[in-house]
Amino acid sequence: MAAIDGSVVTRWAVQAAAVLCLFLPAPVWAAGGADCTKAKTPDEKVICASPALGRVDREMAASYRGLLQAVVALGPAAEQRLKEGQRGWVAGRGAACGLARDVEVTAETRPAFTECLAELYAARARELEGIRAGLPLSAAIAAIAVTESVAQQHYEIDARYPQIADAGIAGADGFNRRIKEQVTELIGQSQREFAEMAADPPDSDGAGPESGSSLWLRYDVFFPSQRLISVRFEISTYFAGAAHPNTQYSSITFDLAGGRQLTLADLVGPGDDWQGVIARHCLSELKRVSEQHDIGFLPDDASAAVSETVADFTNWSIAAGRAIITFNAYSVFSYAAGPQEVEVPFALLKPYLRADAPVPLK
Repeated sequence: MAAIDGSVVTRWAVQAAAVLCLFLPAPVWAAGGADCTKAKTPDEKVICASPALGRVDREMAASYRGLLQAVVALGPAAEQRLKEGQRGWVAGRGAACGLARDVEVTAETRPAFTECLAELYAARARELEGIRAGLPLSAAIAAIAVTESVAQQHYEIDARYPQIADAGIAGADGFNRRIKEQVTELIGQSQREFAEMAADPPDSDGAGPESGSSLWLRYDVFFPSQRLISVRFEISTYFAGAAHPNTQYSSITFDLAGGRQLTLADLVGPGDDWQGVIARHCLSELKRVSEQHDIGFLPDDASAAVSETVADFTNWSIAAGRAIITFNAYSVFSYAAGPQEVEVPFALLKPYLRADAPVPLK
């Protein structure tokens, strides 16, 4: 459901827009395409000024209506979750691209806003496709919000994590507990670090909300089958006075049928050269991306770094027909290049999978 070749900004924007459904009223464009005779907000005007965006908007509206028809059969709760998600996405897309209601769009700024909205639409389309492919399980996922602002210690926490809202789904309790444990641990660690920093602050130009510390947590969910859920967390931590946030990705793949979190040992047999095969595939793909997108050259010791990333299952997300391995910033490229993702088709993994691996090969 996440953009495979997208930027960090795009993924953040999509997720930020999606969660605004918790706070904003439902817009009239949630289910249908843009009505340009009633365009009022800056994002609506940018969409209506671009024939390409207008077409994409209509295509998304049609895709959403088809998905809604499929979800209605799963009950009113699932229908409501989907509606809220789409309404929130529409309501938040402008802010996600910097198009606040008082922003004036000029000839100079319009291209950048148009490009941002196009990326948002592409990512949301992939997300809707992922929900459709993951039905009925995907319709049961609800977003839980955790927010905290402590003025005395100059930090804020804004976290979202998924939970299975339908208790009748086998393995839901185990999944919910494991995800909540992970998030609770992350938040607790950040709270302790922020409190320590507030007690002994570093030298900086100032203190207060604008220069305070923060934790921002979002997620992607992949549904390779009705048995498996793979959750990839985006964990962005900022410490007061730092040059930029530190953003890391970490995944959990949960076997609902077995009621437990999976490890690499549950997928691949010991002794095989699977790690070398996957590492060489990833290295080849990273070289291709670096050349095509001019994000920097791979260092001489990239092979070792790639192998280390491949060997850590928290870098793996299991999706339909493929695994996605996320390479965090600094793991192979510089921070400026951002994180990178490499798809590994199950066809490449198949010779090394355990006979009882709970992974669908199609």
